[in-house]
Amino acid sequence: MGCLVKYIIFLIFNLVMHIKCDAKKSIAWPVDPFELSGRCWRLYRVSPETDLRHHGTVVCLGGGIGAAPIYPIAKAQRDAGNTVITVMGSRTKDLLFWTDRLAGVSDAFYTTTDDGSAGKKGFAVDVLRDLVTEGRKIDLAYAIGPVRMMQASSAVAKQLGVPMLVSLNPIMVDGTGMCGGCRVYVGGARCGMPVQKARNSTAGRSILMP
Repeated sequence: MGCLVKYIIFLIFNLVMHIKCDAKKSIAWPVDPFELSGRCWRLYRVSPETDLRHHGTVVCLGGGIGAAPIYPIAKAQRDAGNTVITVMGSRTKDLLFWTDRLAGVSDAFYTTTDDGSAGKKGFAVDVLRDLVTEGRKIDLAYAIGPVRMMQASSAVAKQLGVPMLVSLNPIMVDGTGMCGGCRVYVGGARCGMPVQKARNSTAGRSILMP
């Protein structure tokens, strides 16, 4: 018999609800039970350069709901002996969440907001740029969030010569590679299996994780 392993899955919802209802009626969430299915992922281990080992200083950038998947990465990298700097960015302070959790697994924690309502006014990647400008050596960086946020973070990391991982989750459909919806161009070549392609990563070039 196989070994039964139990996991806890946290579901983060960003709800925008416009409801017109009778004042006598109450609304409960969730309205109905639902089933969750999907493949079993391995931990973010995509290349020798990014294994969970001692790198030195690791920066984790979370944009919006990207803070949720950044959390286990930050925790694992710190457990591996790295100095972890985490930055959570959002449009406004009301959209920040899990700040206590992220701060608890980080050696340094920053927040940024587009409108300046909390933390530094600007974007999460601005903190990465500031750290390098101040002379801080960054050995590895992650960026998870909206596609444009990851694109901008990747461009800045390339300029700074910092190896960075970004996520393909926003454009994934089935997460297995069957439909090809998450195929992207890496180094001018179209790849359908980002994990394989990521092994060719070099400093200053963003690589992909499923």
